[in-house]
Amino acid sequence: MIVTLNPLTPLTVVGRSIDRLWLEVQTAYQTRGWVYARYTDVFVDLQQVPVVYDVSVSPVAGATGTPAAVSGATQAPGTSAGILSGLTEHAHEIFRDGLALGNRPNVFSKVGDSITVSPAFLTAIGQGRYNLAGFGYLQDVIDYYSEDWARTHNSFDNYSLAAQGGWWASRVVSNGYGDSDYCREDETPLECEYR
Repeated sequence: MIVTLNPLTPLTVVGRSIDRLWLEVQTAYQTRGWVYARYTDVFVDLQQVPVVYDVSVSPVAGATGTPAAVSGATQAPGTSAGILSGLTEHAHEIFRDGLALGNRPNVFSKVGDSITVSPAFLTAIGQGRYNLAGFGYLQDVIDYYSEDWARTHNSFDNYSLAAQGGWWASRVVSNGYGDSDYCREDETPLECEYR
């Protein structure tokens, strides 16, 4: 879950990523989460804050670019290595099973309706037509998901078999709505896209 904090919200730093880009914090209401250090004023010596997240450790033998938590703490959110927060051991198990089945970690699927198929949604990124302005740290994420072909293009620009204009959410998981050039009659558009 992503939460927006009000400016000047007091936070207690309880941990950090090894690269000091992310801080694990706690609010006065005992809510814990991660904040990007760049957007905080820190009044403690970060050398004294325990490292609870190491972006150089991989949870999957042979996988790269997939950091792991250390000391049993929750994972830090995305950095230039493409990290997601809140990954459980079960999520890691799903990831490992996917790799064993031949899934590619640097490919994603787009699922949805007319917004998802609109050329204004991610397509320009896949075609190299974007300006990150002050968000240059996202370039590594774009590079990672652009290096492999999904089916027709890289993941950002790929034509999705699980997204069409005018679809309700139920169509994605209902038989009979898949693209007949690619999908079997016995599979939903979502199953077809994943296959």
